[in-house]
Amino acid sequence: MNDNVLKENHITSGVFHKDRKKTINEFLQAIKPYSVKINTISDEIMSLKDINYEGMIPR
Repeated sequence: MNDNVLKENHITSGVFHKDRKKTINEFLQAIKPYSVKINTISDEIMSLKDINYEGMIPR
């Protein structure tokens, strides 16, 4: 390989990393409102495991 190819690959890698960080940040911002709801639902589900269901199910 010559120096030009190595320089081009290095620059491309840096640009890719910057774009990847931007994309990840945009994704995290987009899902932020939903993540709060998911955490709430998860907490509610976890609290259900402590309920005694005996007698609640019709036979």
